[in-house]
Amino acid sequence: MARARKMFDGIKSVEGMQKYGTLRGLEGKQKICGINFKNFQECTLPEEMMEVVDPCRMIDKYEIARQSFPGCAIGCGRHLRVTEGPYAGLETECNQMEVLLTLQTRLAVREPTFMLKANAYCNQMGLDVDAAGGPIGWAMECYQRGILSEKDTDGLKLNWGDAGVAIELIRKISYREGFGNILAEGCARAADIVGRDSGYYAIHIKGQDLYEPCRGALGWSLGTTTSTRGGGHTTGATPDQRVVPETKGKVNAIFGVEKPLPHEYEDKAKMVTYMEALHRVNNCLGTCHFNTIHGDFDQMDLPHLAELYSAATGWDTSVEDLKRLTMRQIHLEKAFNLRHTDFDRKDDLPAPRDLCEPIPKGTLAGWKIDEEKYNQMLDEYYDLHGWDRETSFPKRETLAEAGLGTVADDLDKIGKLR
Repeated sequence: MARARKMFDGIKSVEGMQKYGTLRGLEGKQKICGINFKNFQECTLPEEMMEVVDPCRMIDKYEIARQSFPGCAIGCGRHLRVTEGPYAGLETECNQMEVLLTLQTRLAVREPTFMLKANAYCNQMGLDVDAAGGPIGWAMECYQRGILSEKDTDGLKLNWGDAGVAIELIRKISYREGFGNILAEGCARAADIVGRDSGYYAIHIKGQDLYEPCRGALGWSLGTTTSTRGGGHTTGATPDQRVVPETKGKVNAIFGVEKPLPHEYEDKAKMVTYMEALHRVNNCLGTCHFNTIHGDFDQMDLPHLAELYSAATGWDTSVEDLKRLTMRQIHLEKAFNLRHTDFDRKDDLPAPRDLCEPIPKGTLAGWKIDEEKYNQMLDEYYDLHGWDRETSFPKRETLAEAGLGTVADDLDKIGKLR
C-alpha cells in the first residue's frame, strides 16, 4: 500500500486534480472537440463562453474548504460558497466535469455558477444529472427547430442559455408536473411520446441519456456505445483526451497495441476490452478511476491492483485472473440485458447524429465517423468477447468456458444464444 501511494508523488496531473478535480480538463476537452454544446449540435464551446464559464476561476473564487475521502491518494473534492450573482448564498460541494458538460454547456448557459446550482438541485431532488440534462437538451433543440412550442411546454420558452427555465424544468421533472412528466421519462421515451420526428435529437445509447460526445475519439466512443448499462464512459471507454503523441509509447506498452491515437480505428477494441477489465476491478475494489490509468498513464494499472488485492486477501491473484473474472462479469451483464430488453448490435452503435454529422468546428472540423470502419471495430470487439458479430449475442462455448452454462441455457430458451 505504501508503494502504491508513493506512485502519486511527482505526477504532474495529481496537483491539478487536487486543486480543481475533473473540471481542470475543460481546456483539453475543447482541444479534442469533446464538449457537448447545444445538445451535441457542436463539439466545442465558443471562445468567449470558454472564458466566461472557466470552472477553475470559479473554484479559486468561491472555495471555502476541501472535502475528500480520506483514503484517496489524490483527493479532489471541495466545498464552495457563492457570494455574488443569481445564486449568491448557495453553499454546496463542487460538481465534477459531467455536470459542466451535461447541463451547463449542453444548455448553453453562460452564468458560471449555474452548474453548482443545477448540481445541488439535482442532488436535493434525487435526480441523475444526465436524466435532467438529456431530456432538457432534447426539448430545447426541439423548441429551436419548431417541433415543440409553448403549447407543449406549459408556456415556457425553451431558449438556449436560459438558466431559469432549466432550473424550472428540473423541478417539473422531479415532481412529474405538466411537461416535466414527459421529460422525466428521459429523452428517448420523451421523443417516442412526442413523435414529430423528434427522435433524431434524442441523444442516447440503449435509452440512457448521453453526455459523452462520440465523434472524434474512437476508443471513448466504442467504450461508451458498447457499455452494458447504456451510454457511459466509466465501464470501458478509453481516456482518449490523454492519448497523444507524447504518451503513445506508454499507451502502447500498457495496452499492447500499435495504433492508440484517438482517430485510428485499429486497436480500439483491444483498448476498450482492457479498460472494461480495469473499470470493473476498480468498481469491485472501491478504487476511484482517477487513481488509475483512467486518470493518468503513470498511475495504478491492473498489475498494481492485482498485487494490492493479493496482499489484502492472501489469495495470489494475477492480471489474467482479474481479466477472466471481469469478462465473466461482462457476460452476465450482457445476458441480463438480453433477458430483459431487445438490445442487439444496432444498440452498440453511436447515436444517429454522431454517425451522420461531421464535427462542425474546432481542431477536428469536418471529421466524420466512417461507419464501415466503425462496424469493423465493433466486429473485433465482439470477437474479443466471444460474441456473435451479426447479433451481438454470446456464443454457447464462450459462456461454458466462463462457467456460465446455466446462463447459456437460459439465453437459448429465448433464442438469444449463438
